[in-house]
Amino acid sequence: MQSVTRSLISVAALLALAGCSSGPRPITELARANTLIEQAEKTGAARFAAADLEQARGKLSRAETAADDGDQETALRLAKEAAVDAELAQARSAAAEAKDSEEELERSLQTLREEAERKPATGGAGSP
Repeated sequence: MQSVTRSLISVAALLALAGCSSGPRPITELARANTLIEQAEKTGAARFAAADLEQARGKLSRAETAADDGDQETALRLAKEAAVDAELAQARSAAAEAKDSEEELERSLQTLREEAERKPATGGAGSP
C-alpha cells in the first residue's frame, strides 16, 4: 500500500512539475503580436520594411507552433520578439513615408521657385 501511495505521489509531483515548467499558453502576447503585425501591414510595412515584417510573421508562426507543442516559454519569447519586430516594421514604414512626403514637398517647393523666377515682376496693385 505504501509503495502505491509513493508511486502516486511521485506521479503527481512529476505532473505538477511538468505543468509548472510549461506555464500557461501566452494568449495575450500572441494576440498582441498578431495585432501589431496587422497594423504594420496597414501602414505600408510590406512596401517599406518587408524584411522586418516577414521576420515578425515568421516568429509569430514559430511562437504558435511552440505553444501548440506545449513549449510555452519559447512561445512567449517568440511572441514578444514578433511584437517588437512588427513595431520596428511599423516605425521604419512611418519613417520612409515621412521621407517620401518630405521629398515630394521639396519637389513642389522647387517647382514653385522655378515658376516664380520665370514670371516677370508686376508693378503692384496700381499697375494696369
